[in-house]
Amino acid sequence: MLLFQVNDNGTVYEAGATENNLALGLIFLESQPPSDLIVTAVTGPDTLEAHTDFGVSYTVKNTGDNPANGRWKQALYLSRDTLRDPQDLLLGLFDNSIGGLQVGQVDSTDQTVNFPALPVGAYYLLTETDANGQITEANEENNVGYLPTPVWVTVPELAFSTPLSQALPALGPRYFRVEVPDSLVGETARLTLKTADSTQATNELYVQYGALPERFRYDFTDPSPPGGNRTVIVPELATGTYYGLAYGQENGGGDQTMELEIVAVPFDLYTVNTNEGGNTGIVTVRLDGAKFEPGMEVRFEGDSLPTLISHYQEYRDPAHLYASFDLQGMPLGSYDVVLEKTDGALARLEDGFQVVPGVVRGLTIRTAPGGSNTPVAGIGGFDCCDTEQQTGSLLDTEVQAPAAVRVNNLVTMVVYVTNTSNVDMPVPTRFVASTEGAPLAFRPDELGLMQEELFLEFVERDGPRNVL
Repeated sequence: MLLFQVNDNGTVYEAGATENNLALGLIFLESQPPSDLIVTAVTGPDTLEAHTDFGVSYTVKNTGDNPANGRWKQALYLSRDTLRDPQDLLLGLFDNSIGGLQVGQVDSTDQTVNFPALPVGAYYLLTETDANGQITEANEENNVGYLPTPVWVTVPELAFSTPLSQALPALGPRYFRVEVPDSLVGETARLTLKTADSTQATNELYVQYGALPERFRYDFTDPSPPGGNRTVIVPELATGTYYGLAYGQENGGGDQTMELEIVAVPFDLYTVNTNEGGNTGIVTVRLDGAKFEPGMEVRFEGDSLPTLISHYQEYRDPAHLYASFDLQGMPLGSYDVVLEKTDGALARLEDGFQVVPGVVRGLTIRTAPGGSNTPVAGIGGFDCCDTEQQTGSLLDTEVQAPAAVRVNNLVTMVVYVTNTSNVDMPVPTRFVASTEGAPLAFRPDELGLMQEELFLEFVERDGPRNVL
């Protein structure tokens, strides 16, 4: 029996006339006489580079006493052994193209698939015929065949202090690996990507230990604004393999030639973010460098200007540190940023920070439903972000929302908060309230709690504690 229902989720208003939305029908199923499909041959490459296309061929034969009528799915898997199990990675699921096999008949098929981004090693190619069990068979346990010899996966190696030149495809990835010897364990490494057209490109660079990174999953990346040249700091090297991903985005749409280089670096200070602050309050900056240690002294020094020592620090790792300075009344000008270890070792970034007149412009709060860029006067049924601020400055609110939403549909709202002043602010907190009873939640599975008010705390992601 088959049941058919229209408007099953009730999104179309029918004024109560829903009694005729359901219909049923009877069907009769008859099992086919059993055949027996087996994989007799699999061919493929011996060696592959990670994340490249390759060709594979397989042959299926009907060894049963009856025809295999109908269509079925052929699955291709990647495995660490020759046994089909749930841990195998599905590479593709393909339709049988001939519509059936007579007794003793064979069918050979060629497919092109993409080998995923996997670490260096040996992998078996497995293929399973009638993967979805659509054909009645006398023996369902003999449907898997495999390439007799494993495929060896390679990733180009980037050696320390030896530049590597490679093509970087437009809107595409290029993987590489770095092997860390025991002599470099505990050192800090700097990985750079350089291209000839650094002003037009917006490339990306990611690093992950022990596994190939993705753009959404990685251990380290360049936190600076987008650009053609990228730099990634690995704070403390471990023995083993690091994998890198360079992703090319050249604004002209063409491929690029990139030069990669990784070196072990000494104690140094590379960048200060933010590199200017107002002289009307406390300013917290992020320092990026190498071989940092807890307990270092961080200070501003300037020609004919007073020296100012940081009164608070947050040590993150040997490459990242947050430091706070009370700039109240500090003379305007350019200051060197100096780090001093307890053993007297110094790192200096000349003219690394500017003290400028303090401006308190306050917070800018932007409320945006996911994917919408259409500004409107407000969001009906919701109230967000009161106008009272401890700083005494004005609160600007920009609301973006769809013009209308169907009943029973979910709407995602995102609230962005920006400190537009040049001094620190305490972490802002706000409430968002549903004025017409619609439930609010941070996750869809929490909507059942029927909350009509949410408390929002705007903490900077990976930023310093307690300030924005």
